[in-house]
Amino acid sequence: MLSTGFPTWNLRDYQNFCRAFRKGVPTDELALYEQEMGGSKTVEEIEEYMSVFLLRYTELKDRDLHSKLFQEKDFQKLTEMTLENYDPNKFYTLLI
Repeated sequence: MLSTGFPTWNLRDYQNFCRAFRKGVPTDELALYEQEMGGSKTVEEIEEYMSVFLLRYTELKDRDLHSKLFQEKDFQKLTEMTLENYDPNKFYTLLI
């Protein structure tokens, strides 16, 4: 399963991603996420991860925090970005 998910992402990458998200970095400003993550991931990798994250964040233990942040952000914009980048033919897994 890891080979079809995000095998190059580790716990530190996830934590850095979430830290940027919690800081309020707009989800469409992927270059800012790249900077926040110290350049460990490319914009393309972050974009793909973001698409899955936005679809599956409710499965995470800290989903209540993410839900609150979504309420503060423009949800329609997030949904449109997610749907544009989501590939239903690909199996995604999040590192938890």
